[in-house]
Amino acid sequence: MNHPNENDEFGSVPQSIEDFTEEAYRSLLRLAKSRYEFVSIDQFSTRDNVIFLRHDVDLSPHRAHALSKIESEENVRSTYFILLSSNFYNAFEQQVAKVLGDIAEMGHWIGLHFDCNRYSISDEQKLIRWIDFERSVLSRLLDIEVKAISFHNPTTVAKEFDKDQYAGLVNAYGKNLMDGAKYVSDSNGYWRFEHLKEVLESGRYGKLQILTHPEWWQASPMKPEARVRRCIDGRGERTYRDYVSVLRASGRVNVT
Repeated sequence: MNHPNENDEFGSVPQSIEDFTEEAYRSLLRLAKSRYEFVSIDQFSTRDNVIFLRHDVDLSPHRAHALSKIESEENVRSTYFILLSSNFYNAFEQQVAKVLGDIAEMGHWIGLHFDCNRYSISDEQKLIRWIDFERSVLSRLLDIEVKAISFHNPTTVAKEFDKDQYAGLVNAYGKNLMDGAKYVSDSNGYWRFEHLKEVLESGRYGKLQILTHPEWWQASPMKPEARVRRCIDGRGERTYRDYVSVLRASGRVNVT
């Protein structure tokens, strides 16, 4: 979830909260696949007229699951980058791990969303050591091969890590990949640079890297703050229901 700078605040690109619904997402997918082929990150640099569609899962694996089902229905494959150090979800939680496993079983690729701030990383040697650690954990947790990495909230230091690969993982922010394609992002709940629909309709670009964050795409129109609160509140409600079910299963009283 990249923070906007003074040049890409909300309002610089014409848009509406209605742009970020499940229906609107399906419409964008249909437009995109009528003009481009969706490919994995390791195929992206060698092909033309292609899209590398990626999702940084910052807040909600359940929203990611909802988007993955829409993509599957539209015969589109994308890459979901999972954040092991998230403050909003726990990839080891049984229900969450199942959701992530379902996404992979639908044919989507799973990548590592890596937070340099978690380890106070300042040099490449330390970066590679911790990337390799998290890659191994995620791969074993979901029993999948992890081939790609994207950086979470990249700081000035993290932005300097722009090699094409680290620890054997293709870097979504690698210089050659970024320089060789048009980049479109929905960070912070709005199109930061250009509206994706306009980019797709223009036909000006042979390669597109599209970054979305699943929490921004809801069933009905909502302002960005409300979308975040919905994810957080939904997580809290599910946690409470789990607590109550444990009490009931053990025959204990829920004292209120």
